[in-house]
Amino acid sequence: MWVELRARHWIVWALMLVTMMCGYTQARASGYRSEIIINIPGFSLALYEDGILAGCYPIAVGHRFAPSLTGKTEIVNKVVNPTYYPPGWLEKSLEPVPPGPDNPVGTRWLGLGFPSYGIHGTNDPSSIGEAVSSGCIRMHNSDVEELAQRVRTGTPVTFVYETVVINEPSEGRWPSLTVYPDIYGQGTNTLDKVLAKLRSFGVTEKVHRGALQHVLAAADGREHQIPLTVEVSWDRTPLTEGVYLDGQVYVPIDSLKCIAREGDASNRLTQLQTSSLHVKWFGSTCYVPVEIAVNRFGGYVTRLGETVDIVPVEITINGIRSYLRPERRGTQLLVSFAQVADELGAMIRGKGSQLASAEQIAAMLGARAQWTPGVTEVRIDYPVVAIDGQQVGTGLISAGECWIPLDPVRPILPPVGVVIGRSATWVEIAGTLIPGWRRNGTTYVPVLKLLPHLRGWSSAWDPIGNLISLRRRY
Repeated sequence: MWVELRARHWIVWALMLVTMMCGYTQARASGYRSEIIINIPGFSLALYEDGILAGCYPIAVGHRFAPSLTGKTEIVNKVVNPTYYPPGWLEKSLEPVPPGPDNPVGTRWLGLGFPSYGIHGTNDPSSIGEAVSSGCIRMHNSDVEELAQRVRTGTPVTFVYETVVINEPSEGRWPSLTVYPDIYGQGTNTLDKVLAKLRSFGVTEKVHRGALQHVLAAADGREHQIPLTVEVSWDRTPLTEGVYLDGQVYVPIDSLKCIAREGDASNRLTQLQTSSLHVKWFGSTCYVPVEIAVNRFGGYVTRLGETVDIVPVEITINGIRSYLRPERRGTQLLVSFAQVADELGAMIRGKGSQLASAEQIAAMLGARAQWTPGVTEVRIDYPVVAIDGQQVGTGLISAGECWIPLDPVRPILPPVGVVIGRSATWVEIAGTLIPGWRRNGTTYVPVLKLLPHLRGWSSAWDPIGNLISLRRRY
């Protein structure tokens, strides 16, 4: 008897515990708050649980001639593996579609308070992300099954039509925005309406209107920074207003015309403007990323932020500042062969406006180039020639050999004759022929081949000082 009473006693306690747990679960469920927000042009369904975003799903919405409704409603029923009844199926003598892979509403139906509207699956997953339904919300079957498990009847559902979403800024950053296509043609993606939304963030004074209009016209559904106006200068001389958008600074191509001289640099400017790869049109103005601009015209961006300063790479030739605009490609600096040759007074054939590195050009022209990436000056110089400490002109460097002009050393040489042919020049000294180099009316001879005829003289080459010197030994 005692064992029987004891068993009954534990049964009662077990029943009481189950009742208490069920009551606790029901109480918790009744206090649990979920909500669905559907942004029609964003093709997205967001599930919030206790005010926190718990899931975001891609959807399909109503097409333009049967648009999805906006407003507030709720889930009124839930059906697992529903049967699909085509519109007017009785009047048209159509057969209902049973559950299965051919069912247009997929594996779940969440009926809404809007009559005949629901959130459901689909047998056409490729339609997700499109405005193709008759007003209902389509989801991938796996997504709607997950959603159906997480919501219950009575869950509030809000349909909104927000084509421009302003995203709250994180600490130390400007707000961003996401623009969706105005699929129902409600005129929501206008500059005035977006600026009105931005006023609450206090950034309208710095917003670049042309770039913002560009983002609105793209309506690509991606998050973008609010485009801001920045000041751009070239070597601390103000050029124009640029644009800061998505971590990139853009400068108007027209503002670069003042730094591009006629010839190769202006050709590069034209090529840049006609390129569709990097160019953007903000309003009626053509812009290019600042890094592309400085690469084309040889420079470095020294400051970013509200002010951008471009420091140009200057080229000095024989100690005189030139107006050549090099092109920078990584660690290489490319210069027009023809223009450098013209500045150096060298005659060239067949090179035209070909670009080559400063070092390559200098080597071909018998000069020397000095440039280190990050340094804003390139020096291209012929070596100075000195006799007994007196400068007498400039020489040439070719294949590691020093060449000096013949005329300044004639007084200290035996009788000299010069033979100028069509393709070669020779210098005859005491019956010996020495190869010469003819450049713009001046004949150059190699120092080492000249020394045997310069009794009592020595030569030295200082590559650091770029100096070729001849000195008497006694």
